[in-house]
Amino acid sequence: MQETSPESQETRRERGLATFPVSVIVIEARRTVRARTVATLSLAPGFSLLAAVDAVAGVPAISPTLFRGAPIVALLDVSVANPDSLAGCIALRLTSPELRIIITGMTVMHDDVAAFIHAGATGFIMQSASPSQFVETVRHVANDEPSLPRALTMSLFSQIRSHAVPVAGLSAADQASLTKRERQIIGLLREGMSNKEIADRLYIAVHTVKRHVHNILEKLSLHSRLEVAAHTRTPGEQP
Repeated sequence: MQETSPESQETRRERGLATFPVSVIVIEARRTVRARTVATLSLAPGFSLLAAVDAVAGVPAISPTLFRGAPIVALLDVSVANPDSLAGCIALRLTSPELRIIITGMTVMHDDVAAFIHAGATGFIMQSASPSQFVETVRHVANDEPSLPRALTMSLFSQIRSHAVPVAGLSAADQASLTKRERQIIGLLREGMSNKEIADRLYIAVHTVKRHVHNILEKLSLHSRLEVAAHTRTPGEQP
């Protein structure tokens, strides 16, 4: 049987895929982690290290001339040592739209997964990732294949679900007009809670609850808390 020949470098470039060696930039605030990342990549075939810089120094520390080749993968640290990582991700994307960005140092329940995706990240590496998982993620992203660990996939789905919890009895238009917090408060109004009780339950100020209730009444064109409960009651539900 005749074997299929591998894709040529030119064909891979036309498809927007990586032509090895892949150029990598490491942006990491922790010196020991930066050294370990460089060592991991140096032991794996198919990678060329362009730069390894301190994330705290910021993206401006990277010379724009480095972005002339393609593809380039940037590994961006998002540990507590680098509090401006989201701004750094946005700056990297503005510097080079073709750059593939991998977020490193993620914790299991990181709340900003969606924000980094919107900022241009296409890969995530957990703190607990093994060297082989680390290298495999870089390879996938270099080949323009988004890579999201299962733990972060579940976190992302949870975020999406929390912003899409419907309120029974409301039209799709009304649902879309309400914020997540307003939907929470509607549920507590249906339980007959006072503003003080709602504030205690949600750990917010009473005046904040009053503002949310006012916004709910305006958005639903209602006049009282009792009308909110009645308006969101499903058919057959007892008042």
